Amino acid sequence: MNEKVLDRINNGNEWYVYEQLLSLNNPRQTRVIRNRWKFFDKILEYKYKECGGRKLKLLDAGCGDGINLTYFTSKDFLEVHACDYNPLRVERVREKFAGLQVSQQDLTKLDLPSDNFDVILCSQVLEHIPEDEKAIENLKKYLAPNGILILGVPNEGCFFARLRNNVLEPRIARETDHVNFYTYDKFLGKVGNAGLCLQECFFEGFFCPHHRINDIMGRFGIGYALLEFLRKIIPSQSAGFYMVARGKS
Repeated sequence: MNEKVLDRINNGNEWYVYEQLLSLNNPRQTRVIRNRWKFFDKILEYKYKECGGRKLKLLDAGCGDGINLTYFTSKDFLEVHACDYNPLRVERVREKFAGLQVSQQDLTKLDLPSDNFDVILCSQVLEHIPEDEKAIENLKKYLAPNGILILGVPNEGCFFARLRNNVLEPRIARETDHVNFYTYDKFLGKVGNAGLCLQECFFEGFFCPHHRINDIMGRFGIGYALLEFLRKIIPSQSAGFYMVARGKS
C-alpha cells in the first residue's frame, strides 16, 4: 500500500477519513446523488435488456464508503463487486455491506479476483490519479465483451471552476488532492486514447464558482432548479459529467 495514504489516514486528513455516507444527510448533495442514480437506472435497464434479462456483473471501482453501493445493492439483478485504494474505506464497506466482494486496489496496478464485468463504474475517482489513462486502460481489461464503462469526473477545467480555484476561493485549489482538472473535451480525449468509444454522456449540475453559495442554492428546490436551468443552457459549465463508453469495435 502507498505509505502516503496510510500516513494521511493516521494523521486524520479529511480527504481520506471523512465519512462519505454523511453526504446523504445534506439536501444538496442528496439531490445530486439521486440524479446520478436516475442516470444509472437508465443505463442499467438498457444493459439488462441487452443481456437478455440475465443478472449483470457490476464493479464499483473506487467505491469509497459505499454511497453508490447503497443504490446498487438494492437491485436484485446485479451481482455487485467493489474496490478502493483506501483501506479505511474498504473496511467501512465490509462492515456495512456484509458478504459483498470488496478488495483493496490501486487502479493503476489493478489485480482483481474477478473479471468479465458487464458494467464498471468509476465515479469521482480519476481526478485523484496522476496516471489516469493507465487506470482507464486497466478497467477496460476487466470488461466483458460488449461491457460498458461509466466514468464520472468533476468539470474542474471549465471557466467557472478556474474562477473559483484561482480567484474566489484559492484555498480549495491549495487543499484539494485532485491532480486532474478536466474539461469535457480533455476527458473525451483520454477515453479515446484508452481505445474506448463514447456511447452517451450525462452532464450534472452547474459549476457555481463559490461553494457556499452553491450549497445554499442546492438546499432549496428553487435554487436547485435554477442551477439545473443554467446547466441546460451552458453545458460547458456543468459541475461534472458521466461518460458511458465501450471498447471500439
